[in-house]
Amino acid sequence: MKKLNLITVLALILLLSIANTSAKQCLPNDGTYCGTLSGTYTPDVKKEHPLYEATFVLKADFKADLQSQMITITNIDTSGSNPSIDESNLNVIATFEKNGFIKVVATGKCGMGYPFYGEMIIDPCDFSIKSNSGYVRVPLSISEYTQYDLIGDFTLNVEQCCEQLPDGTYCGTLEGTYCSQDIQGIFKLKANIQADFNSGIIRITNVDTTGSYPEIDEGSLNVVAILDEDTGIIKVTATGTCNMGYPFYGEMLIKACDFSISSSSGYVRIPLPTGGYSQYDLTGDFTLDIGECGQNEVPEFPTIVLPIATIIGLALVIQRRKN
Repeated sequence: MKKLNLITVLALILLLSIANTSAKQCLPNDGTYCGTLSGTYTPDVKKEHPLYEATFVLKADFKADLQSQMITITNIDTSGSNPSIDESNLNVIATFEKNGFIKVVATGKCGMGYPFYGEMIIDPCDFSIKSNSGYVRVPLSISEYTQYDLIGDFTLNVEQCCEQLPDGTYCGTLEGTYCSQDIQGIFKLKANIQADFNSGIIRITNVDTTGSYPEIDEGSLNVVAILDEDTGIIKVTATGTCNMGYPFYGEMLIKACDFSISSSSGYVRIPLPTGGYSQYDLTGDFTLDIGECGQNEVPEFPTIVLPIATIIGLALVIQRRKN
């Protein structure tokens, strides 16, 4: 009887495993998917080790064409890494492996000259991250080094690419705030935006930071927007300093196909008396109200022409009756 119960339990476990596997919903394998890969690698060392508080930050745009099996990694950002990463030596490559998984590899050197390696395995079925790990090597001499494992903590958010760019030129207003939970203050930003998809040029004008606390030095403020036609993303960056001398950076990603804001974040750096700085993350809360340029400037035809036509018609009828 006990043997029968054990067989029954094993059978149930097997059935549940099959059910879970079959319940996994895969995305269409002929689509193109876009999103953001972001996270950190941290050395697996003890508290007393010099690399204990080290963090390698990586954020990038991710595009996967499943039909052609092409993966594109763009707009790589390592800001916030400690020690900083030498982006001139940074190389991030994604490839389809023979086992059907996507492999993302990041190699480079941090500001201390230590080489590092990060590896991530992604399931193209649902873009779940199966594993992420790596190592950093600390040189001991010209030919010797000590290798420390890196622990990865990453997220990958993707959706079907919104790639069809609009035709013509669109005008609107971008408005919102950047703020931090860790420090007092609010950075307000309002500006006019013009997106000319025929030329691929995005213009930001009439930038207004009224209401910001601390006030923003508008002489140092630089707001730039660039259209990446490969990903269909408009990237808006704002850099400058507030009147207290603290530098800040804001970044916003806008989908050009529908003008939805997919992300908005940044940071502010506060210098320390002992040297260096503390960096605090900023969270953006923005809206973009936009439409075809001049759409609201042209009067509607029936509103103006129909009353005039009616008046002329009445005048003709009255004139005929007089005659």
